[in-house]
Amino acid sequence: MGAAATISPSQASRPAWSRPSRRTLQGRLKFLCADIAEAAAAILTHAAAHAGAVYTLTGSEALTDAQIAATIGRAVGCDIKYVDVPEQTAVDAMTGMGYPPPVIDWLTSLNYVIKQGWAAGVSSDVQTLTGHPPRRFEDFAREHAVARR
Repeated sequence: MGAAATISPSQASRPAWSRPSRRTLQGRLKFLCADIAEAAAAILTHAAAHAGAVYTLTGSEALTDAQIAATIGRAVGCDIKYVDVPEQTAVDAMTGMGYPPPVIDWLTSLNYVIKQGWAAGVSSDVQTLTGHPPRRFEDFAREHAVARR
């Protein structure tokens, strides 16, 4: 759900979520779950009415990485802490895993956008298209927690 977040197989048994850091800013990211499909269906069902329109589909809230980790932890019943990984450490790890340099550049750039808070905007377009607000991340996490238990 978080862009540029990675969990290696060795991390799967440890309750931590990490993302490379560029600064100490706590960027926020909005989450959009299954609502995208419903919004797309609304557009496709009445394509002529939406011709030329531009929509920004977002979740209902912008969350920090620490909030995301804590929310998932509550949903699965354990304490999950967010670990802010230094950017060079993340680059070295991705290089070691064989990621191509353009992908590494893209992921670190995307993470920078998030850390700056530029991905935190929340719009009402999902509600406009579907007639209801987007699901909250907490609800999504709780619904999918059964996969972790």
